[in-house]
Amino acid sequence: HPLDGWSEHEIKDAVTNDMKKLGPMSLGNPCGGLLLNGVQAQKSDLLEPVSPGAAWGTEETISYLARALRKVHQEISDTPPLPLGDISVEKGGPISPHVSHQAGRDVDIAYFYKKDARWYRRGNAQNLDLARNWAFVRALVSETDVEMILIDNSIQGLLREHALSIGEDPVWVDGIF
Repeated sequence: HPLDGWSEHEIKDAVTNDMKKLGPMSLGNPCGGLLLNGVQAQKSDLLEPVSPGAAWGTEETISYLARALRKVHQEISDTPPLPLGDISVEKGGPISPHVSHQAGRDVDIAYFYKKDARWYRRGNAQNLDLARNWAFVRALVSETDVEMILIDNSIQGLLREHALSIGEDPVWVDGIF
């Protein structure tokens, strides 16, 4: 926990005098929370925020994305930046049109496509880069503490099929999907 080792006095002092000392924190749940001292995702060779004003998250959330995407870039050369959708606004709270995205922990992420495509384009067997998408899912699962990844069932099937075709352990893959 970010405040492990802090005394009650130190916490009260930080809350009263300098909230930045507390560091980035997600308060509440994704559908009814706030973001304290959030970190704004920056355009880089790993990711490209679609709407920078809604690209605020916890330090942990942003670092998980970066760690998983670095792994994809290490495995597959010439990987383009992944479009990043909404995470949260700077201080959290309601963000239209979402019910969630209030506390800097849940993220809308695009897919890797075979050719340039708009970040919100519906993915399918013809346009998805399955190798990069599977590498990203695998990295999120194995390199971070991400709790849940929501992917359309039809795309889950494509990713599962791809994972098995490259020799991933079927029991492990079934545990993911």
